[in-house]
Amino acid sequence: MMNGLIHCWCYLYMFCLRNLLVVLVASLISVVALADPLSQTKHQRIMGLAAEQGQNSVTVVSIEEANNALATMLMVGALNSGVPSGNSGVVRQFFEGKFKVKVLGVVGDDDALTAATVARALEDVKGKAVSDVSLLVVLDDEAQRSRLAALAEAAGVRLVLAPPQR
Repeated sequence: MMNGLIHCWCYLYMFCLRNLLVVLVASLISVVALADPLSQTKHQRIMGLAAEQGQNSVTVVSIEEANNALATMLMVGALNSGVPSGNSGVVRQFFEGKFKVKVLGVVGDDDALTAATVARALEDVKGKAVSDVSLLVVLDDEAQRSRLAALAEAAGVRLVLAPPQR
């Protein structure tokens, strides 16, 4: 009888401990997700820019950087040399009218990668019929902003850049 009671208490203790660990891990993950102010700020900026354009709905493509700086630089180099990526292909498809949206927002943690992705998509649609999609981009690097503005004009895409944040 006593062994059964001890076994029951041990089982109950382990069950509670396991659930407590699950709750703690879930809380930690949510805190880490909320602790990325750069990403939240850029998304908030794109939503504010859409509201300024009189749009209450915007489709946002988030350009994730690679897991290390060297890989990110290689991705930027490949995009700038003409190699498309999955993300540039998605952005290009919005311009080609494959998705029925009026406003496309593009954000990313790395300005060079975000600009290279959008630039690749703009270069791929240059000279083709482009759907009436407004492109909203958050970039703080002035050189990247100028480059994208010129490419968007050449491709016939309406580009709206968020004011740089200092």
